[in-house]
Amino acid sequence: DPPVDRTYIYTTLLLDLLPANVQVVNRPSSIRDWNEKLAALAYPTLTPATVVSRDKQIIREFVETNARTVLKPIDGHGGKGIIFVEPGDAGLMEIIQLITVSGSHWVIAQEYLGAATEGDKRILLLNGQPLGAVLRLHAEGEELNNLDQGGTALASEITDRDREICSTLKDDLCNAGVVFAGIDIIGGMLMEINITSPTGLQEMCRFDDCAYHEEIVDSLN
Repeated sequence: DPPVDRTYIYTTLLLDLLPANVQVVNRPSSIRDWNEKLAALAYPTLTPATVVSRDKQIIREFVETNARTVLKPIDGHGGKGIIFVEPGDAGLMEIIQLITVSGSHWVIAQEYLGAATEGDKRILLLNGQPLGAVLRLHAEGEELNNLDQGGTALASEITDRDREICSTLKDDLCNAGVVFAGIDIIGGMLMEINITSPTGLQEMCRFDDCAYHEEIVDSLN
């Protein structure tokens, strides 16, 4: 499980040394290379407007061009450290200074999508093909849809737009040895590609009354 810290990186390096007849899901080198928040940016036509920087002026200028912006630590997980800002917010520069740790930490500044109020969809993929989906919806009075932040999982369906996104990712995932992945979608836009520890499988099995876990294990044989 995240965070992808030094111990995590060393573990993937050790897994790289295993003999070829030992199957590791997912390929350790890909887990290192595919930062879950940055990986989606390789598909700019599928993602919201985004800038990655640790320069407070660059981040401020981006914030000023959007009605609302989400600031996310590049190494965050589970919704931790996320801040919502708007142009003209009091103390905006201080907020940016704080989240970048005085310009030493990279931050993702991303256009806020109003569709987030309706939840975000987690789609699990097996060998690049969508298995199923769950919708994560924030608790009353909150904004973050993450289950770790009090969000609730609801049954969901895979739309044509979802399948289009999955199809775009399929070859890259398979070529990188990513057998099992989870992607996050808000308003038909790709937000993250999770390959370290994709959650939602238990909820999907329960909502769809389907043994997806058995399908995953069978695919490894």
